[in-house]
Amino acid sequence: MMQAQMFKKRPLFGEAIAVILVLLVLLIGLIVFLDVSRTQQQHRAIQSLTSAIDRVNETFDPDVQQPIVGFATRIQPPWWIAGPADVWDKIAGSRWELRRWQWERYRVVSHIDICGDEGTERITGILRYRAFRDCLFVSEVSLDNTDCDDNCVEWLSQMQECYGVGLTNTLITDRAIDHLAKMQNLALLVLDRTAITDASIPALARMQQLDSLSLDGTNISDRGIDELKRLLPNCRIHRQISED
Repeated sequence: MMQAQMFKKRPLFGEAIAVILVLLVLLIGLIVFLDVSRTQQQHRAIQSLTSAIDRVNETFDPDVQQPIVGFATRIQPPWWIAGPADVWDKIAGSRWELRRWQWERYRVVSHIDICGDEGTERITGILRYRAFRDCLFVSEVSLDNTDCDDNCVEWLSQMQECYGVGLTNTLITDRAIDHLAKMQNLALLVLDRTAITDASIPALARMQQLDSLSLDGTNISDRGIDELKRLLPNCRIHRQISED
């Protein structure tokens, strides 16, 4: 009787092992899929920005001072590689030189600078908003003196790791501030010489994480500035006082 019961339990144990193996294979497959998708996404981002910058260089007058146009990259392995690597480094020590692995495939766009010269016409046709769709690991973006508008900022708002955005002399309106308010890590924001008004104050007030906010040449009133200083006590708010 006891032997019969043991015989019945063995298949159940075997089934459990089979289920665990299947789940392990699925997990490995998911990690591989995420790895490939992430790599392809960042490759598209670099290609898109390279193409957009080439278009600017083709249309800009070479006799005029060139604008600041370019982007920087850094290697950022995903957590399922970086995490185990950190643990391995602590256990095995640096003598294993794990950090010397060739992680070039994990290169991501970290900084974007597309800034026209002050006093010249805005750079137009550069943005091609979809060029930013895959740049999800960017830390800083400068688009001063470009034709960046509210739709462009909507794309930028997907960069949840970004902590610095410069939009001086762009085409944004109050609607763009609602998009910027979605960027939870944003600490530095420059909105000089834009058309934003006091209508942007509620959205700006939601950015409690801001360290610095520049509003020179905007349409925000003196009363609005005072209100922002009250609503954002930990933020340095910059605006030159008009001599008028």
